[in-house]
Amino acid sequence: MQAKGTSSRQGSRAGALVLLLITTLYSGFVSAHGRESLEEDSCVRRIGENMVHLSAYQPQYDIGGQYCTEIPKGGDTYLVVDLIDPAIQAYAEKYTSPEDALLSEVSAYTQAHHKEHHMLSGHLQGKFLEMVSWMIRPRRILEIGTFTGYSALCLAKGMAPDGELHTIELREADSARAREFFNASFTGRIISHTGNALELLPVINETWDLVFIDADKVSYIEYFKLVLPRVRQNGFILADNVFFHGQVLEEQAKTKNGKAMKAFSEYISERQDIDKVMITIRDGLYLIRKL
Repeated sequence: MQAKGTSSRQGSRAGALVLLLITTLYSGFVSAHGRESLEEDSCVRRIGENMVHLSAYQPQYDIGGQYCTEIPKGGDTYLVVDLIDPAIQAYAEKYTSPEDALLSEVSAYTQAHHKEHHMLSGHLQGKFLEMVSWMIRPRRILEIGTFTGYSALCLAKGMAPDGELHTIELREADSARAREFFNASFTGRIISHTGNALELLPVINETWDLVFIDADKVSYIEYFKLVLPRVRQNGFILADNVFFHGQVLEEQAKTKNGKAMKAFSEYISERQDIDKVMITIRDGLYLIRKL
């Protein structure tokens, strides 16, 4: 008969091996920063007797600032596992064209003054959005979810000379701050709307060449249904956060946002009137073409 102490030690060794395996597979920065309680943190997973914190957001200026849960000094073991290894992220950014002065200003301001600064698209994803826009040369761009204006500025760079970008933000404070940044570079060409996108979309009478969806996750399907009829044939829709901190990998997502993003991806995959590819950048991007 095996002694309880031996069994306990073997269990501890097994748990340690699990954590070692996770650390090996995901060699991300192991740290965290206090933002929310453990119960409210949508990134936390339990593996055996240990808690694992998955981060979808990559460091900008504060390498620990994108994490939301305070990791205690004692008690259970906690890890932060980045969906994309920060070393790979840093390597990719090193060989990507740098931000211009205005984008750097928006990023620095958001990092310093906004409690949800992790929502910023950031250097690598921002440059990707800019490249997509340059490839398409859209006359009309729609963005759902302005935040502080970083992604809109990236998308606006590739607009046709007579192009316009319409961006919708629910929060007045974010919308007002973004307008200040827009006026520094694209006065009159970025039209800022403040309010509920579900109410505003039906009254913005445009045909869209490019759409970027990055707002409340539970409304993604409704946003898509509203914009698709107004997207031109062979026009494009980009949807952000389709990985949602890795929650979509779970058989049963545990938060409403995780469930919503999983449902959105299932909905998109079943439609036959669009072409689509999911891109493993940051927290996941869905690139969709209207057939």
